Amino acid sequence: MLLLITLGILTALAFTHFWGKLRDWLNARLRPLLTRKFGEKIGENFGKFLCWLDDGVVATRNFFRKIWRFFKERVLRMTRRYTVNPNQTVTNEGESIIHDENGNYVKITETVIENWEDLPSSIRQEMIRQNKKTAQLDEMEVLERKVRERAETEGFGDEMAMAY
Repeated sequence: MLLLITLGILTALAFTHFWGKLRDWLNARLRPLLTRKFGEKIGENFGKFLCWLDDGVVATRNFFRKIWRFFKERVLRMTRRYTVNPNQTVTNEGESIIHDENGNYVKITETVIENWEDLPSSIRQEMIRQNKKTAQLDEMEVLERKVRERAETEGFGDEMAMAY
């Protein structure tokens, strides 16, 4: 679920990042062409349409910035602890601490039994390298790193920096 939210935010940010270039191109190239081919009224209406779209894109960009800030303020910790059981299954315990709207701190835990093969490769490798039966993962750190990396590869690292 968290991954889907992150992907949605990144997709919207990618579109809004390129919007300025697209808007400028449409205004400089397509609007004059429409004016020449179909008349001044069509060109004028196309300009109004671009203004309307621009308002929507700016609102969307600001909305996603607010969502990211809200997430960063409310979700204080997300960790996952993996423990190998004698029967080669793994107990996967997740813990999140959330600051709710009433100012209370809420601790949410979940426990799932998984097969060793179903663990993320990085977790399995770390447990093997360290010869340990347990491993812990800070999911907030991983999520922030993935968001930053994706933002930089998509070319809107500045947008995410502004959201922090």
